[in-house]
Amino acid sequence: MRLSEGNRQLVLTALVSVPILIGVGAAYVHIEDPGYIWDYGAYWKIFQQYGDLIGSGSDWLHRALGSIRNDDYNASAAILLYPFFALFGGSRTVYIVAIILAYLLPAILTITAISGRISKASVNTLPWIFLIAATYLPFWTPTLRGMLDVVGLAPLGLATLLVFRSNFLERRPVVYGLMIGVLVWTPFLFRRWYAFSVVVFFVVSFLFGLIRHWRSGRSGLTHLLAALFIAGVCFLALSLWFQSGLVMRALSTSYGDLYDSYQVSPSVHLRMAWGRLGPWVAAMMAIGFAVTLARKNFEALFCLCAAVATFLIFAKTQQLGPHHFLPVAFWLFPIYFLGVDWTAGRLLALPANWRMLPFGALSVLIFVVSIAPVASISGALRLVVPQVDNRPLKIENLAEYERLVHDLETTLKPDEHVVIFSSSLVLSDSLVAVLSPALDPHINYAPHIAKVNLFPFEILRSDYAIAVTPPQSGSGQAPGSQANITVPGEMLLKHAGFGEAFEQTGKTYKLAANVTGYLLHRTRPVTNTEMKQLLDILGSTYPDWPAYYFHTMSIPFTAREAQLGDVWGTVAPLGPSNLFLHPGATKPTSVSIPLESSVAERPTSMAFSISSDVLKKCPNADGVIGRVELDASKIWSGPVVPGDQVSIDLPPEDGRLTITVENRSGPDCDHVDVSFKQPSQ
Repeated sequence: MRLSEGNRQLVLTALVSVPILIGVGAAYVHIEDPGYIWDYGAYWKIFQQYGDLIGSGSDWLHRALGSIRNDDYNASAAILLYPFFALFGGSRTVYIVAIILAYLLPAILTITAISGRISKASVNTLPWIFLIAATYLPFWTPTLRGMLDVVGLAPLGLATLLVFRSNFLERRPVVYGLMIGVLVWTPFLFRRWYAFSVVVFFVVSFLFGLIRHWRSGRSGLTHLLAALFIAGVCFLALSLWFQSGLVMRALSTSYGDLYDSYQVSPSVHLRMAWGRLGPWVAAMMAIGFAVTLARKNFEALFCLCAAVATFLIFAKTQQLGPHHFLPVAFWLFPIYFLGVDWTAGRLLALPANWRMLPFGALSVLIFVVSIAPVASISGALRLVVPQVDNRPLKIENLAEYERLVHDLETTLKPDEHVVIFSSSLVLSDSLVAVLSPALDPHINYAPHIAKVNLFPFEILRSDYAIAVTPPQSGSGQAPGSQANITVPGEMLLKHAGFGEAFEQTGKTYKLAANVTGYLLHRTRPVTNTEMKQLLDILGSTYPDWPAYYFHTMSIPFTAREAQLGDVWGTVAPLGPSNLFLHPGATKPTSVSIPLESSVAERPTSMAFSISSDVLKKCPNADGVIGRVELDASKIWSGPVVPGDQVSIDLPPEDGRLTITVENRSGPDCDHVDVSFKQPSQ
């Protein structure tokens, strides 16, 4: 099939841009310090993990399908980048360049095609549109930070083009419906938050199709409804087939409530959008909006409505991160270019083919200045450059972080752990793990979003803790919403409540001009009472927590004392009311749990069980001998075999509950689950 002249221009322009795009990505990473925390590094890790899995020939596909079915951060978009991993490895440079070439470049090509169609640009103008799109900062901000969410823009753009080319779904409803269904599902497959854009796309397509039908007077309404119905069914079928776990969870979750700590006022939403676009782009969009209305440009108005509706719907849930802003910026780009095109048309002193030159040059200048490692932007540039910080990541006082990491590496024994009560770009557990991957297994991660993870009291069993002054919470969250991070940190430094169980080591770290970190060592177990005191304080910020934890065994489990058997001895919480126990090779494993009805509801019964599935792996598994005591008084003892469950009533008394398991004739697969039942359950 022969390409049209316009398509040939685009392909040639894209090919010429490839080495430049590679150079930009590689140079940017080379300048950075490796502060790749949270979303900056999450998909890079997945890219590396699946690169290793696929390369080793393991059963990666089954794991990937499970991730797609259930995970909020599924691996599909990272897996598609595997050819880059196979050829060049899993470095940060390879990862960023892979996102740019595989996902950003197609998005640029798609929006160039849409903008060229809407503006009725000549073939010679297409390279200028491409250049302006390729230096459009909202596309780059999340991409250079390692967020691969730009993957969803090309399919979203192609679906938009199909709506336009079908005259708003007046023709071939089955073909267009199926293609659009697949295309709009693809962004949702890669990143669940694209659901907002998908909903908006369907609604705006329907409304604009109705308007088109009403204005034209043609009988295309049946085709419109049929195409959207087929697209919707296709989208739902693919979503349920591949992502059933995620879909069911999403339908039962109020994300507005879950992420309310990320919510900001409407004025802040608007200021953030202004900061991402910048004065120049915003001014051109204003002109483009006027041109859209004056020319009654139906397709441009479609894009504008899709962008505004996506922004408004997302803003009702939480503030938009740079990656969430991508579809908004994408659909706004044609409006931006209409403003540029109209303004360029007024430059009559320049030859027609060169009137885009000043705008292309200014777009490149804004892009280069914004991502350059300069201290600050001043002078006239402040009138055109966006306020958002797009510079390469730099860690202030890097030597202090290296000293902190070195101290942890030399202090922590193989079985010891550290918890870090800080959640900001200055310091977080994620940052420490990035600076020293060897420390990752030693970190007990504190919850970043309180309503997602509540408070895992188990982290108070950490051997060491790091606290900072002043308290550090996430810049994207509302003030006070991360009391789960700041309150424990303050108690540690004040040696109050559970903080009395920790002593300062004398090691401090000047992490920033006004931020100091402190390393503390736990000298004794944290008590039930101290954890209850912490819970009561946190309850003033999270009022549902005290009642929830009262009806679980989370606090008593954290206050446990264990004597592990040799080799395989294990005691580990499996949930708020379940423990996993494993006896040693020759010695029993024992755990002592303090029961205090003033701290947590006293359990009425408990049950031992061993799954019959262990027999598939260990046919000779014969179970364990269990024993239960309360303050040294025997309650029960007896065998527990695979496939069996033994329920035991507990006396209505406070005290120290001791549970012991030892193997019978052999230690094979003695995987014991101990569950507790409380009156409220």
